[in-house]
Amino acid sequence: METDKIEQVDAYLAGELQQDAARLVEAGIRGDQVAEQEFVVQAQMDAALKALMSEDALHQNFVQGVMASVQAEPERALTKSVLTEILDERDAAAGRHQPKPFDWWVWTKTAAIAAVAAAATVWTLQSVRMDSGREGQAAPQPKFLARLSADENAQWAENSLKAREDGWLGSGRLDLRSGQAEVTFGSGARVLLEGPVVFDVEQMNRGFLKRGRLTAEVPGPASGFVINTPLMNVIDLGTRFGLNVKHNGESDVHVMQGVVEVSRARGRSVPLVLTEGLAVLADRRPQSRLKPVIYAGHDFVLPEQEASVLATGRFLHYGFDESGGAEIDDTGVGMSGGPFDISLLADVGSTSDAVDSINSSPKRTAGAVGRGLVFEAGDRLQANGPSLLAGGTRAWSVMLWTKVLPKADKNGGQEMLVWGSPQQHWRMRWNDEVEAGTEGALRADFGEGYVVGATDLRDGRWHHVALVFIGEEQGGEVTDDRRQEAGGDKIDVATHVRLYVDGKLEPLSGGRSQVVEPLPGADESGLSSFSLGGAGGFEGWLDEFYLFDAAASSANVLELYKMGALETAGAGIGRSADGFENVGE
Repeated sequence: METDKIEQVDAYLAGELQQDAARLVEAGIRGDQVAEQEFVVQAQMDAALKALMSEDALHQNFVQGVMASVQAEPERALTKSVLTEILDERDAAAGRHQPKPFDWWVWTKTAAIAAVAAAATVWTLQSVRMDSGREGQAAPQPKFLARLSADENAQWAENSLKAREDGWLGSGRLDLRSGQAEVTFGSGARVLLEGPVVFDVEQMNRGFLKRGRLTAEVPGPASGFVINTPLMNVIDLGTRFGLNVKHNGESDVHVMQGVVEVSRARGRSVPLVLTEGLAVLADRRPQSRLKPVIYAGHDFVLPEQEASVLATGRFLHYGFDESGGAEIDDTGVGMSGGPFDISLLADVGSTSDAVDSINSSPKRTAGAVGRGLVFEAGDRLQANGPSLLAGGTRAWSVMLWTKVLPKADKNGGQEMLVWGSPQQHWRMRWNDEVEAGTEGALRADFGEGYVVGATDLRDGRWHHVALVFIGEEQGGEVTDDRRQEAGGDKIDVATHVRLYVDGKLEPLSGGRSQVVEPLPGADESGLSSFSLGGAGGFEGWLDEFYLFDAAASSANVLELYKMGALETAGAGIGRSADGFENVGE
């Protein structure tokens, strides 16, 4: 069917044609088998869009399926096209009349097929992989999406979203009456809000500015950060920009550095790429183009650089950079009970459960930064650690560099690190269970609970990996009342763990809930044990191990990744016959 006829059929289904024009469309279709088939296709699409726009129970399932489909699609152009079509159809629906049926046999047949097609569309879109594959369980959604990282003279509305004492925020609306507040998203993007402002935290890389001013700073790993307004969509590609929304919804964006993609939220929504020093306005006329305006980026306040985690936190650190010998120094600062120096020589006479003489120790080799350790099957490095690792609900962060063999062994060789106590223990490994999530991706386990990332680590290259556990609020006794104030839920592995690979927040491909309970006071004060190389089956390289006694921010993770990224960039793998680097002591 020609393009003009398709447009006529679409207008017919929308009820936009006058009576005479509608009769002409009916006459053109009747008796033409090809035209009837095309009409059925158009009716199917129309039914699907009506399902999207409806308010019944099917609506939310349809929307969820559409969003899953477009989010899984790597081509942003297609995503933009789909969302734009949905918005245009939804906006136009209010002014449309019901289509006038022609011969009952055609319309009855079409309506029946369209209804089935709409249901099939919903079913198909819902079947897009959004879960871990285990019993249809959906991939877990994080409990905390962002952090209130700084504020100055901030006065909040009574109904504004409340941050925990340690700053963590869930989804919801921030209503800042006056002053300034900085919000750092899980992806690493930061926005500085200038009151009065109303801003919604929606996802770990997306927000909505309803009214007021903000400045956004987006590091490379958070590229793709989105801020929507009532009239404008802004996709940041790694830059700084200022955004202002007036009371009538008119929005203007000013690019201070880098590149952003801007489009209308509806109507004439063709995307426009803006570079440094450019600014545009979206007015209230949906069919008008984005209007260039005078650049005023200097009027926006930039967020201050977040303090280094190395300067503000207590941590344990093994760099493995000693020139020789068996001793490995803990070069961290302020960790209770430390320093925790360890030895590559097993202390056979020790009564500690952390020592197992049947396992050998790893050997020194070239690392991600300076020297590191190489593990063959049976190697592990065990020692006592700080009480922080004994378990419980206190926040912590673990980071290290790792290099996994491309054909790594699945038979017990996944664990890079295990730690804990007889009561509780954690595991950090790559995922070997396809039904749990992406195979080869970073995985954290606690009891029966787990979360799995999305990046396959088994490529023979160095990767910086991090687990961040957002536990109870800092200080004070753990009580059910405090849990209720913190968000109502108990601490859950599936919602309180973040995974990072190479400084970038990992989307979760799978997970399973497991509540983490506080340890009795006596257990929390005792030392823990940990094992690099897990239970002794890991094959690969480890370097630059850090343990922090707090939930590190995205900026902190990125900082430590950058410290080693330059040294690992482009590094090849020169293996000897046994598969490991031939680097001596």
